[in-house]
Amino acid sequence: MTVNCESYYRETVQESLQETERFVEEMRKKNYSTVQPIITPRFAVTCDMPLMTGLAEMARKYDLPIQTHLSENLDEIATVKGMNPTCRSYTEIYERAGLLTNKTLLAHGIHLDDEELDVIRKHGASIIHCPSSNCFLQSGVCDTIRLLDKNVNIGLGTDMGAGYSPSILEIMRRSVDVSSVLTNCRRDFGLSKNSSGPYSNQSSSQHSNHSSSQHSNHSSGPHSKGPLPNSTLDSPSKSAKPLNFERAFYLATMGGAKALNLDGHIGNFACGKRFDALVINMDVPDSPLDFYQELTLQEKFLKFFFTGDDRNIQRVYVDGKLIRDKTDTLPNGHTMTQTRRGRTGVTVKGRHL
Repeated sequence: MTVNCESYYRETVQESLQETERFVEEMRKKNYSTVQPIITPRFAVTCDMPLMTGLAEMARKYDLPIQTHLSENLDEIATVKGMNPTCRSYTEIYERAGLLTNKTLLAHGIHLDDEELDVIRKHGASIIHCPSSNCFLQSGVCDTIRLLDKNVNIGLGTDMGAGYSPSILEIMRRSVDVSSVLTNCRRDFGLSKNSSGPYSNQSSSQHSNHSSSQHSNHSSGPHSKGPLPNSTLDSPSKSAKPLNFERAFYLATMGGAKALNLDGHIGNFACGKRFDALVINMDVPDSPLDFYQELTLQEKFLKFFFTGDDRNIQRVYVDGKLIRDKTDTLPNGHTMTQTRRGRTGVTVKGRHL
């Protein structure tokens, strides 16, 4: 970071680039199979154009992913546009710096207009949706369905510094909740359908008067017809339906893999991909969910999605390697587990007895 930060964080452009490259080279020497460095300009508020340009060049040199923040809240947008007056939008700042690639992860992406989404899609960059953080900080509501309608890839993020859980399972649930709330607000407040995003004429006036008008100029009842402060509500997706749990699961798996440009290697169980998997036991002791044998596979998955937690995760595989196992291995190689009903089960060649 070179500007707008505490002195103990601030570096010169040269210092920042040298230290970043030292870190990158040190990490590359370790030859980790599943860990790699990532170039991280904090965001355009604290990084000037020379630093962002230099970091983009470094990412190209080492073929590395990039992560930063984009359009998280309205004050942030106003600040970065003031710092870069020749750029039409926040997204254009990153485009000019060369930071938009098919390995770029843009956290938040709440207040983006259609032109910005077109730019992001053109470069193959991804939005990383952080619903818990956005709600906690009252940053706004990311319209995931609108982004998907625009063919922008989305992954999910915890933004743990501003969220309340490191669990992607929790974030999947929150992404469904947030999308449902957004859909309900549009319906209940009778919002207009003609705005194209936060930089439309109507929305721009809302932004400039956001702090002073949100309490005085907007009707507050559930049946009011006036606009709400968050312009995201006025730029509806083509679909009136919110994000469902299947699509949320996709964002957490293939969406994240695409964001890192690793979807040819991870993200699902397609033949030839690395085996990254969780083995779920629905009937463990102290399980948070009710389990019935007659449930269909989809019903079991739905129950785990909304009510399961780490107690149900029996095994964890990364790249085909078992890295966590809660089962007990018997001398003959069979495995033994205990259910919350007190039953002890033995698994022989994949069959539970």
